[in-house]
Amino acid sequence: MLKLYTMAAIRQRNDPVRLFWRRVAMLGLSVFVLFSLWAVLGVLQKERDSRLLKSEAQVKLEELKKREIALHARIGSLETERGQEAALRDAYGVGKDGEAMIQIVDKPADATEERAPDGRSWFANMFPWW
Repeated sequence: MLKLYTMAAIRQRNDPVRLFWRRVAMLGLSVFVLFSLWAVLGVLQKERDSRLLKSEAQVKLEELKKREIALHARIGSLETERGQEAALRDAYGVGKDGEAMIQIVDKPADATEERAPDGRSWFANMFPWW
């Protein structure tokens, strides 16, 4: 009797319909695992992108904080009379009464200045030993 029970169990495991549904289930699980891996890779890519954006935003924040400090210092200097005077001098290039302006002028480069001809041809200039 024991032998018949095991034969029936073997026949039941080798049933073609059961094998078909097992393979369908394995295919479905494989597709599910692939989609899950695809989703995990997408999340990892987004995490990397967001980390880069965060570091860029932190750099910009630091620059803005430095700029804010500089602007507060500039505002503080403009609240004094000396600071206002310096701002006007920078903006309009003016001076106080009795002050003279010194202008430094560079020597203009003469573009029309030509070399004096020395009587030699261009061939002689190219080949001086000739």
